[in-house]
Amino acid sequence: MRRIFLLLALLATTGLFAQKSSGGYFGRKVIVQGQLAYSPTYLSFKEFFYRWDFQYGGSAGIVAGRYKQVNISWNIWSLGNLPAYDSAFVKADRVKGMDYGISLRRFRKNRGGVAPIGKFMDYGITYSQARFVASATNPLLAQGLEADLPKRTNQIAAHIAFGTQGLFWNRVIANTGLRFGGPIVSLGESGGTSRLLHFTRNRMQTRNYFSVFFGVGILL
Repeated sequence: MRRIFLLLALLATTGLFAQKSSGGYFGRKVIVQGQLAYSPTYLSFKEFFYRWDFQYGGSAGIVAGRYKQVNISWNIWSLGNLPAYDSAFVKADRVKGMDYGISLRRFRKNRGGVAPIGKFMDYGITYSQARFVASATNPLLAQGLEADLPKRTNQIAAHIAFGTQGLFWNRVIANTGLRFGGPIVSLGESGGTSRLLHFTRNRMQTRNYFSVFFGVGILL
């Protein structure tokens, strides 16, 4: 599935490269950047403000028109705080994974935006792979009940984002904004009891509901 997703993203961006674009800044169309995002946990009002899930990665984008930018992205993440969700886990347990995404960023003409600068809305779809990594102190592992633990789960999720992107020194791109999203479908799960397997899927979902993102890169 990951290979199919990456192939579709490559075909889409290749087609856009072949188009004659009226956008860009001094004729530059390619943006390469690093990115960071964090999302709160939703267990309580207090934890919403002090406990966060982080993800980091990079993206490559092209200016595909006067008000359009297309990005392909990849992110790595590691979700902790699992005991707060279920007593079967301990502090050192993790749900680790990687995302592969493609998105369309539309700059808002009515707010003075012209790609790749200004206020924007971002629409995207992401393929996520996750695996549960148990620590040596996990109680089920210690009891020889490893088969009860979740192993892997994959999802496709969609998002919409609102943000702003600026250009500095005619070369450095920086952006920030808010992203809202959620899973569309789960694509295969393995291992674990029904309760714990669903936990892994639900734990992945919470990081998609709301996040704050930052990006810094180079306009080529």
